[in-house]
Amino acid sequence: DVEKGVPVQVFEEEHTAPISECSLTPDNKRVITSSYDKTVKAWDMETGKMLWTVDQEGLVTSCNISCDGKYVVSGLDMENAICVTDAVNATTVAYVQGHHRSTITRCCFDPDNERVSSVSSDKTIKLWDIIAQSTTITIDE
Repeated sequence: DVEKGVPVQVFEEEHTAPISECSLTPDNKRVITSSYDKTVKAWDMETGKMLWTVDQEGLVTSCNISCDGKYVVSGLDMENAICVTDAVNATTVAYVQGHHRSTITRCCFDPDNERVSSVSSDKTIKLWDIIAQSTTITIDE
């Protein structure tokens, strides 16, 4: 509660390394967290319980939930990849790697949930077509 300066919810099962980002679902019922412990987790905002965990190969540097709340995109350090996960059953929907030359520092969905943008330490911004799993636009320094 921002006005009172007290937490609305405390999550019981913590990440084992720093949390890199969090993203609330559009209905405010769940929060998604990414962490340097190589996981993405979904939490129930009412109960504070963890709903699912997705283990990744490397540090998870970023996460974002789609505007419809159906998908989670995460940026992965190990393979400079983005992973799109089904937000309900935690299955991988798309996995794209090798287009950035360095760590992805931020990723997010467009308002139509058809594309993902990613920002990297290699000083590029890329726009991805999720269905085709290909880059549609690259902005270089």
